[in-house]
Formats: sequence, structure tokens, C-alpha cells
Amino acid sequence: MAVSLSNAEMSAFINKTHQAVMLKLSPAAKTKAAVIYQQIKSVNKSVANTAVGLWMDGKPTLALYIISEACKADPSNAINLNNYAAFLSMCGAEQLALPILNNLNKRYPKNSSILNNITQAWLGLGDIPRAEKYADSAIRMYAYHPQANMAKCLIEESKGNIPAAIAAAKKSISKAYSSEKDNKLKKLGYELKSDDINWDRPMPQDALGLGKFTWPDYPLDVEQNKLLELEWKAFKNECQQKINELKIKQQALEEKNETVSANRTKLILSEAQKGNYVQPIPGYAAKAIKKLGPGVNDINGNMSFMFVNALEPVTKSLLAVGGYENTLREKQELLDKNMKTRSGKENPIPWKPFARMKMPSALNF
Repeated sequence: MAVSLSNAEMSAFINKTHQAVMLKLSPAAKTKAAVIYQQIKSVNKSVANTAVGLWMDGKPTLALYIISEACKADPSNAINLNNYAAFLSMCGAEQLALPILNNLNKRYPKNSSILNNITQAWLGLGDIPRAEKYADSAIRMYAYHPQANMAKCLIEESKGNIPAAIAAAKKSISKAYSSEKDNKLKKLGYELKSDDINWDRPMPQDALGLGKFTWPDYPLDVEQNKLLELEWKAFKNECQQKINELKIKQQALEEKNETVSANRTKLILSEAQKGNYVQPIPGYAAKAIKKLGPGVNDINGNMSFMFVNALEPVTKSLLAVGGYENTLREKQELLDKNMKTRSGKENPIPWKPFARMKMPSALNF
């Protein structure tokens, strides 16, 4: 398993490995894979890229067959060989992946992708010391390597070193979130926070487009107010026009979202009836919910939480104002009563409550 192939031996090893894989495939899988391979060749598309696509689509046996054909055609292509070895490891053939990976590691030392694939192969074979050695090497090359750090997490957990396992898992998830990693952290006793996910989307310099507006001058006296009134009126009209345009765009996007959601629901139900699995929510949704959650959710997932929190001090202030007004009204009524008793006339300045903001109702989203 620790054998390293020479470049001259690579072609023969790939052919031998391909035959070993063929023995494990069902006749139906071999037939389907051969048909796909011929179709790829007929339209002159990338065999290797198709294999990766098949793997991502959840078809590992077809992907393994197709990538091996790509490696047979060009046994010197390091990228294809690295992917082939990774596929072999993930299909449980780590002993066949290691000779290829050792060859690549000699040709391209200090490559974090190759080092990680060696890590995964040794981890799959249960050799923890060797797996840790290569995981540490991969992490030295790329401190936040998602797979190598997750392997490090499992290794540290096997040693009973839970703090180190959590630290490694956090480094893994910071650059590549997945629900599986999130659940792993929960099992280790750590609740993932928004700040643990490194996903700051680039923001345009003038996201709201306010730089396009030229603000009129502010009047400093009555005469200036008269002179600038028309400018401010035109400015307000321009603002309202932009608001109307955005409302139209908002409505169109909301309708589009409803259509997409309805179509996705139909697809999920249709595929489920065929026995196929479709991810219930879009790929980045779980990550976005976790990253943006503190800003929009309460502990029950209520999106109005942050607005309620922001509203709380305002509400308390309004209640306090209401209390002060009641006190003032009571004193004023007592004063009015005393005045009428002494003079026999009504107070010429009767009590009137101050005009103030209405209590806001609950925000619903």
C-alpha cells in the first residue's frame, strides 16, 4: 500500500486497477457506463469533467468508470490521476489509490490536495498515525483545508481530545459549510455561531445607489427656504420615482421566487415518486440560515426578532411618556378645579394631550 509507482509503471497500474473495478460493477452499471463514455467521445466533450459531474450527481460507480477511461487515455495527467485516486478512496479502494497518490506526491511535493487525499486514504484504512502525519502536512500548506481539518477533527476525537477536535472542525466549516459538519460540532458539544462561518459576500461601494442623488442645500433662514423649495420638491419627486421603480422590481422578484419555489416543490415530489432524492432546500440555504440567523431569527426561528428587539426601547419610552402625560393631566385637572372654585370661571387654557407617536403594532414577516 505504501508502494510508489514510477511514471513508466502508471499506465499498466491504471489498466489493472480498471479491471479490478470492472469486476465489482454490475452488468447493468458497466453497460450504462460504456454507453455514456461513447456518447462523451462522440460529442467531443471532456471525459474527466463528465466523471466529476457524475460524482457530484451521486453516481459514484459511473464516475469511477469514466474517470478511469480518462486516466487510461492520458496516464500523465496529474489532475485526473488525483481525482481518480480520490474516487477510489471514497469507494472503499484506498489500497489502490495510495500507489497513485504516492507517485503524485513525489512529483508535486507540498501540494495540499494530494496530501489531503493521502490523509483520507490512510484514514479509511484505519492507520491513524499516518493519516495524522499527512493531515498535518496538508494543514501546514493550507491552514483552513476543509477535508484535512475534518480528518484532523476525527483523529483528535478518537484520541479523546475534544477541544482540539472542535477547533479542527471549526476551521473546516469556516471555509466550507455543511450540515454534516454542523451536526458533528453539536455532537462534540459546540453550537456553531454565525461568526464561525467565513462568508462575507462582497458589497458594492454604493449598494443603495445614494451616490447618484445630488442633495440640495439646506436652508438656513426663511429666504433661503423660499429659494430652495423648488429644488427640494424636485429632489423628493426623484426619490419617489426611484422608490416606485424599486417596488415594481420587488414585486417581479417576489413573483419569480414564488414560481421557482412552486417548481422546486413539484420536482421534489415528482422525483420522490421515482425513488430519487432531491435536496429539499437549495444548496447554500442551510449555510445562509446559519450565517444570517442572528440578524433575523429568534430562538424559535421567528424572523421578526431583531425588529422587536430594536423596537423595545422605543416602546418603553412611549410607555414612559404616556405615564408622564397621565400625571400632568391629573395635576392640570386639579388646577382647573381649584381655579373654578376660587374664581367661578373655567380655565381659559384647558388641558390638551401632547401629539405623539402611536404605539407600533407587531411586525409580521
